[in-house]
Amino acid sequence: MRNNGYGNTYGQFQNSAFDANILSDYIVDFVCLKLNLIIEVDGAYHNEPLQQEEDAIRSEYLREMGFIILRFTNEEVLYDTDSVIQTINKQIQQRKLLFYETY
Repeated sequence: MRNNGYGNTYGQFQNSAFDANILSDYIVDFVCLKLNLIIEVDGAYHNEPLQQEEDAIRSEYLREMGFIILRFTNEEVLYDTDSVIQTINKQIQQRKLLFYETY
């Protein structure tokens, strides 16, 4: 999520920092720990049955830790960028409301 002409620089959406990170035994593409939000960008190998099974186990574990996971394909990120950004920003707003109401 590098500079894409929308004014966002690598890892920045609505002033929420996203970084690659290790959570327990898993490496995630992008995570905002403040909002418990993970963004994954999946290549074609995620369509393989074994990888889908591993992804499901991993996602379940991360959800049990309290994370929301947004998954996008490489193609969505490359060719439907506006929709991807809109989805991410919407989730950020929802998470901010949830966390700010809690604290």
